[in-house]
Amino acid sequence: MKTVLQVLVMLLMISLTSCGTTNNNMESKKEKIESGKSQESKGTWKKDFYVDEFGDKTSQALVYNTSIVGKFSNSATTNSKCTFGMSIDDENITLMIFEYGNLQVKGEEKYTCRLRADNGSEESFNGEMQSGRVFFDNWGRLSILNCLKANKKFKLYLEERSKYGTPSTYLCEIEADNFNDVYWK
Repeated sequence: MKTVLQVLVMLLMISLTSCGTTNNNMESKKEKIESGKSQESKGTWKKDFYVDEFGDKTSQALVYNTSIVGKFSNSATTNSKCTFGMSIDDENITLMIFEYGNLQVKGEEKYTCRLRADNGSEESFNGEMQSGRVFFDNWGRLSILNCLKANKKFKLYLEERSKYGTPSTYLCEIEADNFNDVYWK
């Protein structure tokens, strides 16, 4: 059931990060993929529902943001463009990472993560890449959700725990903007 929506969200994110697409075209494509009708919410956070094996919506919601931008560095590049997609459901908060804006990061990496809220407070937690998404531990989920519910902007920094060479690092800034309107709806 979740797999169908995860695939749809992944396809949505790939289509949104393709080169040469204007922002207006991205919004139009996103609306068509999400539900076939215009979204009512204004802002970067959207809400949709998982579907069952028959393609019918279930009561389990998914809140997501595919408009997160930032940068990444590794042994081959420094501060290059990176886009991110965050999704939140009842069980998980996950982050998809697209280096150069369109190359999805995959693998089995573990990450040391740090969150800095707009008031300067910091939290540290762990993340693990599975199926092309970084899944955050309990403390990470709580820290992220608390910032979003408090309508706080925050920065998220991830550093790959690599046994070899220079680790990849990722940095993005996440706006809460309309999160509460969408989350509690």
